[in-house]
Amino acid sequence: MKQIVMSVLVAAVLSQSSYSAFCQASQVKPASASTPGSMPGQSAPGEPTPGPNNLGIIRHNHLAIHVKDIPASAVFYRDVLGLKPVPVPDNMKATRAWFDIGDGQMIHLLNGRTEQIVHDRNGSHYALFVENIGQSEAFLKAKNIPYHRQVRFDGIVQLYFSDPDGYLFELNEGKKSTNQY
Repeated sequence: MKQIVMSVLVAAVLSQSSYSAFCQASQVKPASASTPGSMPGQSAPGEPTPGPNNLGIIRHNHLAIHVKDIPASAVFYRDVLGLKPVPVPDNMKATRAWFDIGDGQMIHLLNGRTEQIVHDRNGSHYALFVENIGQSEAFLKAKNIPYHRQVRFDGIVQLYFSDPDGYLFELNEGKKSTNQY
């Protein structure tokens, strides 16, 4: 499964010809929606298990992003996204803010962004599950946060909005345990 996940990640950044060359050179099967084991929690027959012949990744730890203004971004991640702040060592407080997104996974905000961030919903974005998409939409409206609402091909409502730096977030309603996604 880890090879399939890596294949999907590589596919996201490489052109089709480069992706095909990567798969052939690394002996990874190209990922597709019909690839058995392409969803977390599923395993394909004959799939390698973590060990000495691969990286042995077991789960996500954190995502680190550059922001222009740590205090302003920290307010957004705490008060809008509702993430729990994680203590940062005293010597890093001026340049870092850490937030728990659940299950020990975090978003780390790093001071020093100088380039403009331009994300769109068909490109780079961070997707999160919410308990109730209607409640989330009402919250965004009440806070006057601009957002885009769309209905996905399978009827799932998605909301897209940006943080103060332009990083785009996608919200999806998760009716089941996120361990199944």
